[in-house]
Amino acid sequence: MDTTFQYANGAIDLINNYWSTSSIVKTPDGGYLVGGYFHQYQGATKKSIAKVDSNGVLEPQYFTSIGSDSAAQFSFALFQEIVSSIIPSKFDGYYVAGNFLKFDNQAS
Repeated sequence: MDTTFQYANGAIDLINNYWSTSSIVKTPDGGYLVGGYFHQYQGATKKSIAKVDSNGVLEPQYFTSIGSDSAAQFSFALFQEIVSSIIPSKFDGYYVAGNFLKFDNQAS
């Protein structure tokens, strides 16, 4: 186990007192994209996706916009806005999939 990785106080959700991490993908700079169900990550407002460095410390300059919307496909409030999968694309970007209809007010 890598005890230097700072995952403690990572993903949290104060609304439903439930959080999950469902996808982690390595980035070219050695950090990670973390997706799941949460509204905060290490104390910063992050809506189901966050970028951390190689030690697990949040990089707050990423994902500062609206993110996934609350008009989820399921009626269960507990599972709205989940990022279920992050996959690298062949175009030097990422595909982000989950239970949301819009991301940054753009239809997904």
